[in-house]
Amino acid sequence: MSKETLPAAVGAPLKRGVRPLVEKGARLEPRPFIAIATKTQAQKAGEMAEEIKAAIYKHANTVPLALAIGVLRIVERELMDDNA
Repeated sequence: MSKETLPAAVGAPLKRGVRPLVEKGARLEPRPFIAIATKTQAQKAGEMAEEIKAAIYKHANTVPLALAIGVLRIVERELMDDNA
């Protein structure tokens, strides 16, 4: 894409509420809308966190905390790899 077709705002700092532009073929378009977490999603995240902590505390007297955190990191990496 040539510089002549780029609007002056591309590459400039964004003002609050302005969506950055992305290249779509030969033209620039706003980035797709990304939803912000709602209260429902925040509540679901809290529930998931409590379930994860409960699973870790279930093994509290049998494994060191460092091992539990290591397992969380392994699971995180596996989830990232599976959804990449």
